[in-house]
Amino acid sequence: SVEVTLSVTVEPTGEFKGRQVVRRPLGRAHELPEAATDAILALVGRPRTPARSARPPTTDSIAYDLYLRGRFQTDRRTEASTQRAVALFRHAVQRDSNFAEGWAGLARALQQVNLRRYHIPDIPADRVLSTMYEASQRALDADSTRPFVWIARGLTFRDLEPSSRRAALLAYQKAIAL
Repeated sequence: SVEVTLSVTVEPTGEFKGRQVVRRPLGRAHELPEAATDAILALVGRPRTPARSARPPTTDSIAYDLYLRGRFQTDRRTEASTQRAVALFRHAVQRDSNFAEGWAGLARALQQVNLRRYHIPDIPADRVLSTMYEASQRALDADSTRPFVWIARGLTFRDLEPSSRRAALLAYQKAIAL
């Protein structure tokens, strides 16, 4: 079993709103982020009734592990870790081509490549944006009911259309609504 303990306080007053423990069996660890979000919203008195996808993100545990490792590497924000993240996300979607979060993770890692002008050995610099767009589209095609997919889509449009934030904002609004 995997467990997360959450404490919620209001800033800047420091008012304590509550503490919640969220547990999931190891095989359902992928549900922790969403369960934690629900717990926090309940603690602040704003529970949601989301339109959740009825299926798990992937049934391939190795693909899911690759995805988690890719998220970790992306968050490190170095060129070497971003290169590793791209490779991990690619491997995840090779294992499960319908893994929406895997495609979205790839799009987000490529957004970082574009933003920081990192080098990915087998993606020419002039193909980063188109590859990012393709990954975000594959994520959306795989499952448009996942907020992470819409965040990746928004980041993609932010880079594709820097003079207009309309498409990016619409994608972020969809993520928030979900």
